[in-house]
Formats: sequence, structure tokens, C-alpha cells
Amino acid sequence: MVTATLSTVFLQYYFALGESDAAAVQRVRDTVRYFLGCREVRTAESEHGFLIVPGHPVDLGALAELMAEALRNVDRATEVPDRHLITPMLGFDFACGWGKATPPVCPRCRTPLDGWDEEAWMYGPEPFETCASCEYTALVGDWDLTSASFAKTNCGVALLDWPELWEYARDVHEHALGLIGRRARYLCGTVG
Repeated sequence: MVTATLSTVFLQYYFALGESDAAAVQRVRDTVRYFLGCREVRTAESEHGFLIVPGHPVDLGALAELMAEALRNVDRATEVPDRHLITPMLGFDFACGWGKATPPVCPRCRTPLDGWDEEAWMYGPEPFETCASCEYTALVGDWDLTSASFAKTNCGVALLDWPELWEYARDVHEHALGLIGRRARYLCGTVG
């Protein structure tokens, strides 16, 4: 996978909102297994010079180790995963922040949420928000969170220094969202 330059790391979070049932552990395991089976393959045919190809053999020992660590760390936040290229997250709220974070964006008209106060969601239930431009109203998790500084979940997988999958491997990106849960979301950004 792509390596970090200096102290900058690129994080991608695949997570599901409102997922805290027993099946959430299996969804996280399935998503981690999927990512463990992905490989970066260099190719001249791709406009990017490489492809992310799923379906490779998975190291089941690594899968078991990652999931065991996630289960040991239930309810302990890991704001920036720094030990693994793939980090399963279970049973805790997570926040990630970077210098260029933006408020959630209206999915209808692309206007940033005016007066976004992430603490309302951080310490309470998911709030309803209304767009100042088009009056779109929905739970904040139904806004575009891609570059937001915060999202609250009990079910997720973080990728450290992988290529931007939504741009370079759309099929891998879409499949991972399908695996992680019913209200699947994606958040990404650079830290450092």
C-alpha cells in the first residue's frame, strides 16, 4: 500500500451508524477479512498505475489477532490508528480530526452545515439538522460526512495510508460499504 511521507498519514474510515448489536462484530470481521484480501497490483493499463484487487488469500492468524485486539479494546477510543494498516473498531465512539476538516455537507445542495457543533452528537444522541439553503432536514449522519472531523459509531474499520479507495478503486469502496452495515458511511482525511 501507499506509504506515508514524513509524519503525514491518510486515514479512511468505513463505519455504520447505529450499529451496536451482536452482528456488528461479524460485519467488522467480514470487512477486515475483505481488506486483508486486497492487494495493490501495479499495471500500465490503469490510469493510476495500479489497481486494488480483492480476493487474495487472507492470513487468518492476522485476522484473528486484529479482531482479538479490537475486542480487548471495546469502549476505548483510538483516535488515530497508528499500529496497523487495517484497524477494526468496536463498541466505542471515535473522532478523527485534521486541519482541513469541514462540517457535514448537505447531500441535496452541497452546502456545509451552518453552526455545526459536533459536541451535541459526541455526548448525546444523533441530532437532526436542517440545511440553511434548501431546508433539507435529516439526522446528521445522513449528511455527507466524508471530510467531517467527527462521526460517532460502534462498528467500523480504519485504513491507514491506503490509496483513496473511493477514487482509485470504486468497486472495492462500494463493496466495503456494503459489508460494514446498514447505515454505512465513509470518512477520510490527512493527519500530520
